[in-house]
This record gives sequence, C-alpha cells and structure tokens, in this order.
Amino acid sequence: MSSDEVADQLIAAITEVQERSGRPLESIDSATVPLADIMGFDSLNIVEVVAIVSSSLGCDLMFDILFHSENEQEHLTISEMSSKICEVISEKGK
Repeated sequence: MSSDEVADQLIAAITEVQERSGRPLESIDSATVPLADIMGFDSLNIVEVVAIVSSSLGCDLMFDILFHSENEQEHLTISEMSSKICEVISEKGK
C-alpha cells in the first residue's frame, strides 16, 4: 500500500471520528496536522483513528507512533503519519 493510500485511510478515519463526535468537518489534506489544525481533535481521537486504520489495513499499529516527530517536539502531518505507518507495515512484512 502506498503512502498516499494510507493518507487517504487516515483522512477517512479522521473524518469519521469528527462526524461521530458532532464536531464540524474541516478541509483535511496530507499537510494537515490533526492535533493542531482540527478543532477539538485530541490524543484520544488519535487512538480512535489508529484503531480504525489498523482494522482497515489488517495491521496492528501502536497509537504512540502518530503523536510526535522523531524529536518529539512537533505534531505530525497526515503525510508524516502515513509514512510512519508504511514503515511499520514494511517492517512487519504486511
């Protein structure tokens, strides 16, 4: 699965979480930083998103890989999250 396909899965999962929470939907793309750019989106929502994406990809993902950059100073964009997920899938041989 390509990074773009994983990004699409992330965007769909984030949209689902926002809809279920009753929060307004915003424009989301690969440059979006969910924890900074999406109103009301927080670390608990990342856990929900990871569960949805893990299920759709058939691969167990740890939610903490999607919180911060390697230096743990910055929140990740959807593009960065999808790259990390692709690395995990590659390492697991999925």
